[in-house]
Amino acid sequence: FAVSLKYHLRVAEMMNHGVSDENALRGALQDLCRIKGLLSEQEASLVEAHCGLYEVSDGARTKYEASVHRYCHQQEHQQQQQRVGMFKVPPLLAREASGCAIPPLIMQFLRSALMEPLSRPWGYPERVLNLYEALIGEATMSFQEMNQMVLFCLPLPYVQLCKVLLLVFIVAYPLSIDLGHGVWGNVFVPTILAFAMLGFERVADVMENPFGDDSAAICMYEALHEFEVEAAALFDCTQVHRPDLLASRHALAKACGLSDCCSKLTQGDFPAGGHQFTDYFQWTPMPEYLAGYIERQSTEVHRLNRCSPHRWCRRRKNARRLRRTSEDSDSDVSSAASENDDGDRFDIGYMLALKADMHHLREARRQMVALDTADLHNLKSFRELLSVPKNSQGARL
Repeated sequence: FAVSLKYHLRVAEMMNHGVSDENALRGALQDLCRIKGLLSEQEASLVEAHCGLYEVSDGARTKYEASVHRYCHQQEHQQQQQRVGMFKVPPLLAREASGCAIPPLIMQFLRSALMEPLSRPWGYPERVLNLYEALIGEATMSFQEMNQMVLFCLPLPYVQLCKVLLLVFIVAYPLSIDLGHGVWGNVFVPTILAFAMLGFERVADVMENPFGDDSAAICMYEALHEFEVEAAALFDCTQVHRPDLLASRHALAKACGLSDCCSKLTQGDFPAGGHQFTDYFQWTPMPEYLAGYIERQSTEVHRLNRCSPHRWCRRRKNARRLRRTSEDSDSDVSSAASENDDGDRFDIGYMLALKADMHHLREARRQMVALDTADLHNLKSFRELLSVPKNSQGARL
């Protein structure tokens, strides 16, 4: 859900300003491949069909569009122009290529998964579902607020009025000052006020979308990585370390003189050797572009990035990890990666993916590598790039 939230915010930004930056489009497609790596095959197909990214080709050039929350019939668009979805999906899903917001779709997948254990011997009673539904409702409301913040821009007349009034104030204020105040009151004070007002205007423009891709926006990938690490630690705490925790509580109860009541601390015995978090998920190297994006968005002061081990991301070393099993190894990348090893102790270089050998998961990895190694200056079509064959670069990742 968190990855889909970042993807949707990017698509919403493209809807407002158009798909003019191919790097932003590559980032959105990498987010979509990351989402596919955490879903089942049918869920991944539904996400591809409703991703809201389209490729339009008129024969001479190829351009891209972003459209969600708008019904469109694929056959009607193909009669007018060559407008197809970014992914090749089954014909049954491709009949109506209407894009929709991915986070509510992911949330429905989660709600459906939570319905499976109801009233099962290995599950939980139905009344527990109310707790999960409340959390899902809060997450959905947060998504709606963020969606409105990005999609609904400030009215143009209001923006024009503010800028005109600011310009009138900067021009008229110096004319109303008494000349007897001297150079300080007639020159320096109006100049300081003008720069201050223009600075506030600039800050307001930059922070209009706090979830964008500039350096002033919130880096959601850092929060997402923190959540992944916490989820791994909590899972192992409730599964792998559960017997040791129960034994330590019994020992503490006996040491406190509660040996008669220590048996009531838990009901039944918990089996030892539970499943680990890595039995279901695996940490995969983060793509070079995504690691570089996190580095650039953390701060604009690159020297501070180089001095701070908490903010540094090994972009080129991650690229070497992604392509280490491919047939064509880049010696320049490997040598550059070794230069950046010093002081790189707390980098964000990995992300979670399902640990399963399935076709759609392998396809998501291949597409991730293809997007990361693509030369955007010579790229003809993202749709063709995402249809990378199995024997291409990075196929054995």
